[in-house]
Amino acid sequence: MIAVGGKLPAKMSRVLGLAVALGSWAVSASAQDTARRFELSPLLGYVIGGTFEDESTRQHLDLDDSQAHGLQLNIRADPQSTYEIRYAKQATRTNAPGLPSLEVVIEKLEIGGTYEVSEEPTRPFVALTLGASRFKPDDSAFNDDTYFSFSLGGGVKFFMDQPFGITVDARWAGAFVNEDTDVFCLSAGGLTCLIQADAGLTSQFRVLVGFNARF
Repeated sequence: MIAVGGKLPAKMSRVLGLAVALGSWAVSASAQDTARRFELSPLLGYVIGGTFEDESTRQHLDLDDSQAHGLQLNIRADPQSTYEIRYAKQATRTNAPGLPSLEVVIEKLEIGGTYEVSEEPTRPFVALTLGASRFKPDDSAFNDDTYFSFSLGGGVKFFMDQPFGITVDARWAGAFVNEDTDVFCLSAGGLTCLIQADAGLTSQFRVLVGFNARF
């Protein structure tokens, strides 16, 4: 009811004032969320699998399951898509009957993108990246090997507060090995190698958790 002189009652004025304030806060939060184009995420998780097969003997040289860590940068392209740059590092060991065991560091640098299914605080997503994987023996007497690689998978992002969140991420990662590729060879002469790998795909399964900071 309107009071004499065209003024609103005090209680209604307070309600309208509160509504305007809440509306302004919502618009401001939405604008801030849209303005945050970058997500920086330290990663920590576990990697399963990885096998090379000898071309002649069909013997397998396996990589032990182990922990991994890394860093990921996402750049927002639109409200549901991002470009992604990911670096991940795994320290593992080779394992094959009759062959010496080597400590190996696997480094992956890949570029790709993600698509988020929704714009809600809980956001399922799919991801695809392409890049390179370097297999570096801890023993400097052995050569490094670098292969074209990719990863495909998805996960869920949980944004607990506007600038911060958590990502749970599971991906199938593969590295393409050329035919007749000598793997983990001694630097001197290059004639002594652990295995001559058959052409194929060395696959791993990675589960990583990221702690996101958006800015």
